[in-house]
Amino acid sequence: MFQQLILCAYAMLLPIDVAENYILTQNKFYGLLVFDFCFMMDRILDLFIGYTNKDGTEEFSIKNVIFKNFSSSFMFEIFYVLGPFVLLDLKNIKALAIFLLKIPRLNRLFEIDNAIICFVEYYGKEWTVFERKNIKERLEMLSFTIETCVIVNFLTCCEIMLCTHRDYE
Repeated sequence: MFQQLILCAYAMLLPIDVAENYILTQNKFYGLLVFDFCFMMDRILDLFIGYTNKDGTEEFSIKNVIFKNFSSSFMFEIFYVLGPFVLLDLKNIKALAIFLLKIPRLNRLFEIDNAIICFVEYYGKEWTVFERKNIKERLEMLSFTIETCVIVNFLTCCEIMLCTHRDYE
């Protein structure tokens, strides 16, 4: 759940930061790098999540666990972190370019529903059916509220950004 809170903060700050000016300041760029670090660490830790083999035994080989958990999400995360350094001039960072490089990361917002299901299945083994249903409904309502707030913020900032970055010449 911690990653979802970091994601929500990121989803609120990224559009605001890039909507303000045409050029992103170094401080704001480095502030967004803090989020990059958190997301990258989360993806690295995801590589080490154990799993159960088809025969019902747990896999203990780290190499096998990493290969099983390696996905395109990890490669995209590397691109989100390193993309600005490779593709952009760091002395003159265009806010719109940062926005376009970082916005696909918001797809993680829609992973919250999967996290809720996993949370209820893992921790709810000893709960009654009523408790499971009650907790799941509350978490889904919280998820819906967060997603709605983030999307409204995103759309508002997109409108501001379109007005700020419009070339009036």
